[in-house]
Amino acid sequence: MTKNSMIIPIENLVLSQIIFAVIFIPVGLYNVFVLLRVLMKGVDGSRYILILLVSLTCYTFLMVMYYIFDIPMVYSEQLLFIFTLYSFASLLSFRANTSFKEVQALSEELLMHNQMKDEFLLKTSHELRTPLNGILNISKSLMEGIQGPLKREQQENVILIHNVAQRLGYLVEDLLISSNHMTGEVRVIPRVVPISVIDEVIEEIRSLMSSDTSIRLMSAVDSNLPHMYTDELRLKQVLYNLLYNALQHTKNGQITVLASVRNDYMEIQVSDTGIGIPSQDLDRIFNSFYQVKKGKKSGGLGLGLSISKNIVEQLNGEIHVTSTLGVGTIFTFTVPLATLEKLDIETQQQIGNRADNTILQLDLPLLHKGNDKAILIVDDDHVNIKVLVDALIQKGYTVIGVDNGFDAIDYIKKHKVDCMLVDLMMNGMSGYELCKQVRKQYDMLELPIIVLTAIMQHSDLVLSLQVGANDYLQKPIAMDELLVRIQSLLAVRQSSIDAIEDEMNYLYAQVTPHFVYNTLNTIIGLSYTNIENTREALYSLATYFRAKLNVHYRNSMVSIEDEIDLVKAYLYIEKMRFGDRLIVAYDIDESIQSLIPALSIQPIVENAVFHGISKKKEGGTIEVSVQREGQFIRIKIYDNGVGISEEKLQRLVNEENSRIGFTNPLKKFKLMRNASFRIYSEEGKGTTVIILLPEENS
Repeated sequence: MTKNSMIIPIENLVLSQIIFAVIFIPVGLYNVFVLLRVLMKGVDGSRYILILLVSLTCYTFLMVMYYIFDIPMVYSEQLLFIFTLYSFASLLSFRANTSFKEVQALSEELLMHNQMKDEFLLKTSHELRTPLNGILNISKSLMEGIQGPLKREQQENVILIHNVAQRLGYLVEDLLISSNHMTGEVRVIPRVVPISVIDEVIEEIRSLMSSDTSIRLMSAVDSNLPHMYTDELRLKQVLYNLLYNALQHTKNGQITVLASVRNDYMEIQVSDTGIGIPSQDLDRIFNSFYQVKKGKKSGGLGLGLSISKNIVEQLNGEIHVTSTLGVGTIFTFTVPLATLEKLDIETQQQIGNRADNTILQLDLPLLHKGNDKAILIVDDDHVNIKVLVDALIQKGYTVIGVDNGFDAIDYIKKHKVDCMLVDLMMNGMSGYELCKQVRKQYDMLELPIIVLTAIMQHSDLVLSLQVGANDYLQKPIAMDELLVRIQSLLAVRQSSIDAIEDEMNYLYAQVTPHFVYNTLNTIIGLSYTNIENTREALYSLATYFRAKLNVHYRNSMVSIEDEIDLVKAYLYIEKMRFGDRLIVAYDIDESIQSLIPALSIQPIVENAVFHGISKKKEGGTIEVSVQREGQFIRIKIYDNGVGISEEKLQRLVNEENSRIGFTNPLKKFKLMRNASFRIYSEEGKGTTVIILLPEENS
């Protein structure tokens, strides 16, 4: 029993040794093989791999000797094991150091590339400004008609090119500002700034918001808070960027601006009830070009918050953000307060001027008679009106000053105005609303408008004013720049007027031989049969020539009465030629005194006689009517002649027909504001032409 118990452990030992050799030896050899390959490839840290390889080989060999041949090692395996661990640790330490150096090198490379990117943006922006300025200057000279007036459509296209180039210029300006901030080349001019500038920006943005919006823009700024010492324009830029960002990400609810004193700083908060910002994006929203990913693509370049952060830091302040997804976002930034020393030295006179603003009261409307160019100033601040009036009087302009939009609308309805200066933020009717009302009566070429705004020039929100305003200037106004822009817009307006006159004169030149040829043929025919009628016909022809000469002396516009006299003279001649085959009926309201383009009704009547009545063997009837219809004057020319086919009628309306007796009047009335021209015809039944003109042309 004892013998058997001694034999079994020996057999088990041999078996375990064999199993160990079968498993351990291939694994060890494979490890040695892998390390040899790594060593042969010259991988970094080869010397540590060689030490590890030798240690692992010796350790494996001793372990095999011990388990198979039962050769004692007397602590050698412990020493080799420790040596192997040391080799592993050395290799890992080497790899860690190598990785650290690589990361450091990559960081330096990234910093270098980031600097190169900033330099690239800066240089690219500067290079883009040169061709953009060229486009703006060329388009401006074309609008002003320096090389001669353009046609109306051409001028509108040039204005579109100018506006698009201007918008691109603002994007380039944003890139320049961002690049300058990143390179530390931002210039700031700190001065004492009152807390009221915050409300100025808020009120101005509020005036631009739609009346049916579900967003409320609130101000909780105490007007008694102390003054700040900062750059006023840069502060307005930061406020605008934060408010515009809040408006973009708030569908309904409210946006609130708070201000309070914290130590020696003014702490300003802009909070909203918008969608919020994910926590993982909070640390990156101040990075240039970074935009939080949303369901729909957001506009802009992602520079607003980055520029705001750089401005605040440049002004010795701080900015940070807190946000809860689905609840809202709060941006907080600080601005240094003005010290007593700064108040005493730099701002006593300016603060006194601000206080005087509420004292000056002008007797409005203020009117100064100058040259034939009338400038209308609309501003609810009488001091601003006085400053602008004094500057414009020195240039010889006729200047009118009012302090609200309602008086401005009434004035332009009764008097000629060549240009308007409109303050964007006014009580009662905002400058934005005034622009929309003016544009219902005058387009951008007929009455240029310059908006005076407190918001930065390159803001997207102010660009929406391009619908109603030709240009805008940021307060405080630089008078030299204002006068240059007024002069430029007046030149554009005059070029538009010259273009219309040239086009009108071209159309009259086309009509003249056409009408004279038909009239002379009629007179020649009458001279063989009736001397008295010939005399009357010659008198009617003299009436025509008198009207034609008046066209040139009256800048191509005549009264309806003069034009109807010309129509009657023409129809008198034609009636003598056609006899009873031509019946003429008039329905004229002689109290109407509006002006219309000369030779605009007579060619249509002539066209009705020549192409309508004369084609019918039995002749027909011509009816001419001029009556009021609401706020419009309705001119109707009807004939029961042969009519016009649908295909020819469409070609006439599209100006694809060579009948100058019809297409020329059509073009003239298209050049008139708010005029409409309609034609109805049916083959075999006749043609009706209806012209609607606003009576404001009186």
